[in-house]
Amino acid sequence: MSPSSILDLPIELCLRVLEHLDGPSLARSRLTCKYIRSLVDDSSNLQYKIELSITQKEDGIYSPLTVAEKLRALRNHQRAWDRLEWKQDKCVPMAGGSLWELFGNVLAQQDDSGSILFRQLPSRYRGIEEKEWRIQPDIPRVRDFGMDPSQDLLVLIEAPRWWGNNADRCHRFYLRTMSKCTKHPLARDGFIVHKQMVPDRLSYSIQVSGDNVGVLFNSLESGENELVIWDWKTGFRKLYLTGDEMRSFCFLSERHVVLTIRALSSEEELVISLLVVDFESESSEQQAFDSPQRSFSLHLPNLGPTITPVYLNIKTDPTPMWTPNPELQVPFHNAHSNRLYVVSLAVQADEAVKFVVLFVPWTTIMSHMGVLGAKDENMLEWHTWGPKGKLIFKNSDVFETSMNRNLQELVSYLFIQSRLILLFGNATVTGRGMQSPDQ
Repeated sequence: MSPSSILDLPIELCLRVLEHLDGPSLARSRLTCKYIRSLVDDSSNLQYKIELSITQKEDGIYSPLTVAEKLRALRNHQRAWDRLEWKQDKCVPMAGGSLWELFGNVLAQQDDSGSILFRQLPSRYRGIEEKEWRIQPDIPRVRDFGMDPSQDLLVLIEAPRWWGNNADRCHRFYLRTMSKCTKHPLARDGFIVHKQMVPDRLSYSIQVSGDNVGVLFNSLESGENELVIWDWKTGFRKLYLTGDEMRSFCFLSERHVVLTIRALSSEEELVISLLVVDFESESSEQQAFDSPQRSFSLHLPNLGPTITPVYLNIKTDPTPMWTPNPELQVPFHNAHSNRLYVVSLAVQADEAVKFVVLFVPWTTIMSHMGVLGAKDENMLEWHTWGPKGKLIFKNSDVFETSMNRNLQELVSYLFIQSRLILLFGNATVTGRGMQSPDQ
């Protein structure tokens, strides 16, 4: 006679069934009866799944630790964060050079000699040791650099030489290893070239995401800003956008990028927005920033009548698809969906400069992918996406949009604090049961 319910199954089979559930489902299932609760509570595998979901982490598949050891490390790690208890306080001096980068748990600094010092930041709970090494770039003039420790990738930028007998109007991006500064073995040519015909002073914003590297060329004179995305392994160009309206960018996924846009509407009104583009579906030829067909815009609130924006930037590091280097063998790491995009806006208000900070969860942006490419629905006004997107403003009195009292009080609190730590999460656990933050 076949079993009538899961409770009639042998313990081994019952555990096998429960192992197919995700963390939230496991937390809810343990509330069904004492028997299921005891199975879940006595299983390190099932408890680890629940804890990963609570802390918005993913399992480190290359770790040699047992599940029980991972669970203990995860709980200790989260307890230290909850209590703000750190094991070591260390001051890292900045080198004398003008370039530095912090990405994927590695701090890189250029010194006065032109060499680059890398410092891998330690983590006792995740078993990451502190490590330092130095490399000497094999190109004479490094204007900027980007990196991805998980791929041992270092991208060195050489700016054009506009004048002289050896004038060269090309930006060159050299693909090196972080470990030895040799040609990266996965890069077909070892470098990428981008030509520019009109002399201009530029700054660079660079980000690596998997096989993609994106560079925003910020014109400091009369030229237009340019965003170019390549497959760094093959050198193939995927996207080439132009326009001073583009102020910054970040990768959203393996095929999507988000840009901050400052532009004038057809009514000559200033509009600040986030532009999402599916670069895998677009032409690789040069086009204006507002030409892509597979795109949509998320408008920010209108600025007050006396407000003038002077700076607009979006940032998240590392990118959502990033995972630690397998050689680190970490027991767990941040979930791909647990990413926060920080939008920073500086404005001139009367005679004062004010700073506005918006925290946008990755899930908020991705939830609107359904309007990607829709001709009449790809411009979302603030009221259709912002209030439901769990955004937090700092110093938001520069916007015309009104807010409820609770948010105003939070903003006032943020404004007077010189140091602040914000904890973001989709769910917490009360009595080992999943509960939303609103509860």
